[in-house]
Amino acid sequence: MDRANVGMTVDCAHLFAGGGLLAEIDALDPARVFAFHLDDVEDTCKEAITDNTRVYPGLGVIPLDELCARLSRIGYNDTCSIELFRPEYWQMDPLHVAQTCRAAALAVLSPHFQVE
Repeated sequence: MDRANVGMTVDCAHLFAGGGLLAEIDALDPARVFAFHLDDVEDTCKEAITDNTRVYPGLGVIPLDELCARLSRIGYNDTCSIELFRPEYWQMDPLHVAQTCRAAALAVLSPHFQVE
């Protein structure tokens, strides 16, 4: 059924850990991508990836450059949020974490998207 309020979220960690193929992004309708969760994961086997193994974008093993390039090529240029659940980050100063996230996100996104 084609409904305007039904779409998807592209979550880098879930796509990578779940074995999704980057080429699958090419078939997405950008109007149906409601959100983009930008994150990265430690270098570990996919079966060991959990929320706790997420790291700042660009510090892990997800091919974020290619993933972002593909999203940009299909015309996606909308909401992007950082999604980290790493307990050690919870112990840090929230402003420091936010500033680090922003810098990391800009470094990953800027080559592919117009970032405000």
